[in-house]
Amino acid sequence: MNVLSPGPYIYWSLITGPILLAGWREAPANGIGFLVGFYVAMIVSLGGIMILFGTARHLGPKVNRAMLGMSVVALACFGLYQLWLGVSGWYAGAVG
Repeated sequence: MNVLSPGPYIYWSLITGPILLAGWREAPANGIGFLVGFYVAMIVSLGGIMILFGTARHLGPKVNRAMLGMSVVALACFGLYQLWLGVSGWYAGAVG
């Protein structure tokens, strides 16, 4: 799935690749440091998420249901905000 997904290719070719090359041009240690730091940060954050969700299971069904409810509300608010931005941006572009 990840091999066929365009997300990593777009991200590395447009965002991270130029940063890596700029660091490498300054000094190869900068480029390697950026690459190592990127992957360490990714692995640590994913490990933290796994630990967080693994321990949340032990908090009980009431806490899990409350966290699920907060997630639903937060995602709904974010979705409405994105819709509002899209509609207001479209309207401003159509009128202006």
